[in-house]
Amino acid sequence: MKKLTLILAILMATTVAKAQTVDSIPHHSMGYRDIRPQIFMGMSDGSFIGGYEIADVNPLIPLGDVWHKVSRGMPGNGLEIVDTLLLPNDNFPWHLTAKDPQGDGNIFVEFGNNFDEEYCYLKIRRFNDDLIFDTTEVFVQIAHFIGNIADPGLLLDPYANLIFAYYENLSPLKFNFVKMDLDGTIKYQKTVDSIEINPRQDIGPIVFNQSPLQYCYWGFFQKGNPSTDFGINCYILDSLFNVQKTYRLPNLGDAPDYSEYDLNGFYTKMLGLGDGNLLVARPYHRMYNLMPYIEDQGVALIKYDSSFQKTAIRKFHSEPYLENEDVTANPIGLGRSKDGNIYFAYYTNTMRPYYGNYYGRVSVVKMDCDLNIIWQRYCLEPQGYGRSWGMMQVLEDNSVAVSGINTITTSNGQLDHTEVFYVVVNDDYDALEEQGIIVRPYAYWPNPAQDELHLQFSPDITPTQIELYDLQGRMVRSQRNGLESLNLQGLSSGTYTMRVTLENGKVFSDKIIKE
Repeated sequence: MKKLTLILAILMATTVAKAQTVDSIPHHSMGYRDIRPQIFMGMSDGSFIGGYEIADVNPLIPLGDVWHKVSRGMPGNGLEIVDTLLLPNDNFPWHLTAKDPQGDGNIFVEFGNNFDEEYCYLKIRRFNDDLIFDTTEVFVQIAHFIGNIADPGLLLDPYANLIFAYYENLSPLKFNFVKMDLDGTIKYQKTVDSIEINPRQDIGPIVFNQSPLQYCYWGFFQKGNPSTDFGINCYILDSLFNVQKTYRLPNLGDAPDYSEYDLNGFYTKMLGLGDGNLLVARPYHRMYNLMPYIEDQGVALIKYDSSFQKTAIRKFHSEPYLENEDVTANPIGLGRSKDGNIYFAYYTNTMRPYYGNYYGRVSVVKMDCDLNIIWQRYCLEPQGYGRSWGMMQVLEDNSVAVSGINTITTSNGQLDHTEVFYVVVNDDYDALEEQGIIVRPYAYWPNPAQDELHLQFSPDITPTQIELYDLQGRMVRSQRNGLESLNLQGLSSGTYTMRVTLENGKVFSDKIIKE
């Protein structure tokens, strides 16, 4: 397929090493664009595609959707964007991509508004792994024009039903649920007026249980302004969209955590496990009355059973709170492999006013069904800008692909350009690279540092020694115990090389700046 070289220049940087099984495209410039990730899926040939809504800025003018096909090849050979496709569209529709359950190839579903003729539509197309679309398509006019359109939460359920929801009336708010065949035939639809979710803040549905078939529809709700009656409402619906159960996710953690969870749905991710269990990933932080010492904040992953009782919780801390720093952590995605293991990706942003920029890190975690960590990888070390709007996909071989966006700003805070990045962490991670490594089985912070450097290690590795060398290659520190921190007191300001040795003999090197 012809590449759109006039629209998007492919600027790639890949890391290659003999034993490398973590591949990446960390910086792919999208130019002066407003970018939002929209689709992310694995292909049958082992590659994957990432799709983004793009728009010109000032004023915001939708241009359409850009797709990247990313080839993986053999582990260690890096990733490569092998095709780029632009699907022009002056409307930002909602999308679904999935493997075609009725044959070879893939399906692409769009849901959006026709502003000229004032109606809402759904369009189904098929395409192959070379991003070539069939000439035929299914086009269905769903309803009259929806002025304040809801995210329909397009879902292809285990029985090849296309499930989505929308609303037309804002007062009272009535949600319309639709079950459709892939040929455009509406099999069943129902209007539900008992759902309390704010307009344009609804998310879902997702499969909650496969037998019997149940869906979970959820989103943010606030009654009154100001009001204490707000949070994330969850609704369990049967296969005919009858509301069987409602639940409000708790805002506060249990003592002694004193944790306040993210109250809205924008930074919340959910994954139905298909057996009546639900995973919820939400940012959390200490309550404001504990300021200024916020020592416990990050992302919490919580498992609920069919009665919405909490059965497991795992906290992934952001970098510890430091004075005059603003640290946030948000989930990127949740997934489950065929063998039942859970994969989770999240990012941490740290604002360091002394340097006037955000420093972001992406982490990928593998857990068992009880949320016990099997391994954790810290990807894409801080680069001096923030990351957000990421997506995650578990591929057929249980490797984890992550995509996301870097927003590069000028010194006065204006948009300079945006970048997308891709990372694949293979399940057989066994990597050693001395130059340009992007993934570690440990995290370290802060960098630059003053008197102490902190380290956090993945549970599947055991460190045995940390050494620090100056620019002349002289060892200035050596430590074999208490490896969760490294004392930097007494060292001159400058750049040092930290060498971390693991029990299996592998050695990782990192550049550390001492202030």
